[in-house]
Amino acid sequence: MGLIANAQLDVIQYNSVVQTGLTDANGEIQFKLPIGTYFVKVSKTGYVTHTYMLELLEQAETIVLNLPIEPFWMFGLGIAETMSISASAKKGAGITETISEGISVTSTPSPLPTQSLSLNPTVTKTPTTWRLNVLPPVCTDGNQPIPADAISPVVGPVDSGNGVTVPTIATTKQFLLYWYSYLDGTLVNDNGANSYEAVATTHSYTVPAQTLGSLHRYVSMFKAAWEAVVSVDGPGTTNKTGTYEIVDGQSLAITATPNALHIFLYWEVDGEIVSTNASYTFSAQQRGMSHNLVAHFF
Repeated sequence: MGLIANAQLDVIQYNSVVQTGLTDANGEIQFKLPIGTYFVKVSKTGYVTHTYMLELLEQAETIVLNLPIEPFWMFGLGIAETMSISASAKKGAGITETISEGISVTSTPSPLPTQSLSLNPTVTKTPTTWRLNVLPPVCTDGNQPIPADAISPVVGPVDSGNGVTVPTIATTKQFLLYWYSYLDGTLVNDNGANSYEAVATTHSYTVPAQTLGSLHRYVSMFKAAWEAVVSVDGPGTTNKTGTYEIVDGQSLAITATPNALHIFLYWEVDGEIVSTNASYTFSAQQRGMSHNLVAHFF
């Protein structure tokens, strides 16, 4: 394996070459590009031409790509020479970090760009899909584990065609209250005003159809919670019944109402009488804990 000098690199966006250049004696070249999705075409006489996808998502981001190309007389033998290309995207001040999240730069190229095994110039075909990468949900506090069915579709890439949207559902689970969702870093679904809600409450958001050939990221955030299981004993009702998840540090206010010709007796928490008032505020409890709250009537 060796470094390839004088290889031609064309950076393509929307079927137009936006930057071009040759690798130096060390097989390296650097581009400074705005945030966006690009195709990088690598070519040199005597070598197989390849086209790779490059995505820049952050305002201060450096991505180092190691792109293999094979000599024509060697392709099919599994022997590749490698050249290194530093593709930099810098916009404004900030710490530059080297990342590889969301793209493949050393193995099989993305299926969206094309490859050419001829001496003719590569013609990039119009992509037929766009991709939504559903990232693992995050608990913003407490490191509470999040079950797989808290977010739909499941974590991973989802490929969609022209004009096709992607429906998503985030679900409040035990000890986890659904909070926000972000698409490419932009808030798109906001449940932050709620400090409690019933377990299994769903929140839907449909990701709009995106530009073919583009890659997008979707992530949902949850808050650690404690749980109140509210029930009734006797002839009466409460304004909240069932299992509720309450954000860490928040209380739960609840009111009991007896049926006609009956009376409210008392509130019981985990088997202990806590109040004889019909209206009761269940104080904040330790997250990850479940408590039984029973209204007794006679």
